[in-house]
Amino acid sequence: MRLCIDQEADADLDLLWRQNPAAAARIVAVLQEIAGDLELLEALTRDDYTDYDRFNVCIYGAMQRRRLNVKRLKIFELETGAALPYRVIYAVDWRARAIHILQIQPRARDYESDQESVRRIARAYTRLGIPLLPT
Repeated sequence: MRLCIDQEADADLDLLWRQNPAAAARIVAVLQEIAGDLELLEALTRDDYTDYDRFNVCIYGAMQRRRLNVKRLKIFELETGAALPYRVIYAVDWRARAIHILQIQPRARDYESDQESVRRIARAYTRLGIPLLPT
């Protein structure tokens, strides 16, 4: 498995560096750590996984109902263990053996019902050619 950051997620990260550099730095540090560790990459493919020092993985229900293999990553602060106020949305592409980071968004946003976000993620998923989940 390998970790890839989509161009739109990269733009989200650029904006986050301007708005909340500490959160951006933590997200980048965790993503770099994951990218360099096959066990952590594999953990991102699980439907419900928690590494209490770093992150929690959960399925993204609105996307799964559309047969898109999309999950969300909640990253914890190093010092306090509290969740960062941002989540990372990503897709698992088994065919390409890749994890694609699709979006970084505020946790205050209801990602299950935010139709603009749902459409953006679905467009990126299609653009990347990631196969649909089986019915």
